[in-house]
Amino acid sequence: MKNIRDYFIIKDGVLKKYINLEKNVVIPDGIISIGSSAFHLQSIESVVIPNSIITIESFAFLCCHELKSIKIPDSVVHIGQGAFKLCTNLESVVIPSFVTSIEKNAFFKCSENLVITTPAGSYAEKYAKENGIEVKLI
Repeated sequence: MKNIRDYFIIKDGVLKKYINLEKNVVIPDGIISIGSSAFHLQSIESVVIPNSIITIESFAFLCCHELKSIKIPDSVVHIGQGAFKLCTNLESVVIPSFVTSIEKNAFFKCSENLVITTPAGSYAEKYAKENGIEVKLI
């Protein structure tokens, strides 16, 4: 029987690559960063991010066309450039107030119906408004 960690390449606390065909992913606890292009072109529909994650690096979920929604945990403070770029069916992202930086094109060419749910006054609210993304305040 495979251990859940067998589905990932992990180095020094960074998830470098997802190596399975499961569509519903649970990232193991203890990982501190989702590395650059870790899920690039994966056919994932959902992903559970643990509270140990601090950063989502550039292009982490690039071209994950089947991903529809994602909830960023309170532990995350940074979302890298193009992190969710070309996730064409991504319609719902929940971003906590703890996120202090979201780089350029993090949600470039996602669904036209994309809504970012975030607390009023958060960096994510400012980012969404500056980039023409609908915001739902909590």
